[in-house]
Amino acid sequence: MTKPPRSTVAISVAAAALLSIMPVLPASASDDDSLASTLAALPPEFRVNVGNSESLAAYVASGDALPVLSNTGETTGVAIRPVDAGASGEISVLGDGREVIETRHSTSTVAQRKVDGSVQIITTIESALSPTEYAYDVELPEGSHLQTAEDGSVIALGKNGEFVAGVHAPWAVDANGATVPTHFEIDGTRLTQAVDHGAEYAYPIVADPWLGAELYGGVGITNTSEGYVVTTTPTEWGAIHSGVNNLSMWWAHADEVKGKMPGGYTWTLSLQEQLYCHIAGYPVSANPSYDLESWKPHVRWEEQIPSKCLGGYSVGS
Repeated sequence: MTKPPRSTVAISVAAAALLSIMPVLPASASDDDSLASTLAALPPEFRVNVGNSESLAAYVASGDALPVLSNTGETTGVAIRPVDAGASGEISVLGDGREVIETRHSTSTVAQRKVDGSVQIITTIESALSPTEYAYDVELPEGSHLQTAEDGSVIALGKNGEFVAGVHAPWAVDANGATVPTHFEIDGTRLTQAVDHGAEYAYPIVADPWLGAELYGGVGITNTSEGYVVTTTPTEWGAIHSGVNNLSMWWAHADEVKGKMPGGYTWTLSLQEQLYCHIAGYPVSANPSYDLESWKPHVRWEEQIPSKCLGGYSVGS
């Protein structure tokens, strides 16, 4: 199956993680410092690099949808909209430049779009009085539906079973870096993240939904005397969906790379197994670009690991 044209990819995810917001006074300098330190201490795979992203706080404050873009900045038809933000328009700016919206339910939110076009909404749960459930209403193209993957992430599938977009597996960590139990629940097109926080955890607790529509950037072809090389690089959001714990998503990786290949070139099982080898070992085996060589034999991905995904050949062959 192939990925549909971007013009047909339309998903709007709405987040009620922000419940109603009432006017508040700007956060104090000490509060700002505490929140900035908490965000900076997030594990690398979840951290938002302020210099590598665009603040979407104004969208949240106004109630507008937060657009998800392609890796090259094109419109994808993917967006996330707060269901009941009740935004007051009060935006605090941390020392590192992050824009934060405070809520009356002992939470605060940082909304950012990363350079790969994906959108991350970080919710800071400030006390045991904060909500334990954060809901998102999802709008999908006709015939599409939400489905939970084995790793706990949620993917949107089109009417033909094609990958449309997805939300990365939910996570939550407390102020000491301890993991807080969390999971997604699906009810029709409503997606709810439950965060089982309580007095046994150190506040603030940080959690987020992170959604994107592209696993890879562009796909290039280099012709050689032996055949052709397919080169592609996973997006930041797509790279997180790599690894052997994400086997249920591998088909989507292959479909997207195949769909982005220039015309006149054939996608083969050999190329697919080479791609799977890179996915399995990311980022250990990655450049971070993946080079897939058309002339390599069809060798299962796990058998290529010793050769660093060189199609079963030893290094230098």
